Amino acid sequence: MKGPEDDAGLAGKVALISGGGAAGDGIGNGRAAAILLARAGTKVLVADRESALAERTVEMIAAEGGTATALTADVTDG
Repeated sequence: MKGPEDDAGLAGKVALISGGGAAGDGIGNGRAAAILLARAGTKVLVADRESALAERTVEMIAAEGGTATALTADVTDG
């Protein structure tokens, strides 16, 4: 079965995911989106208010061979 990660049209693109962290090894919406985009070949910038949570998502992506960078940011603070 093909999933969204099989969409070759995303390879080489860049995505910014705000709220890309999740507590521990849990999978929230942001982390799930970041991982699926990375599986599709997208370079992902994972933003979260807590740097450790963003870094954990980056580690999970890197463990699968994906490319991601963490950013500590609060997108609600304008």
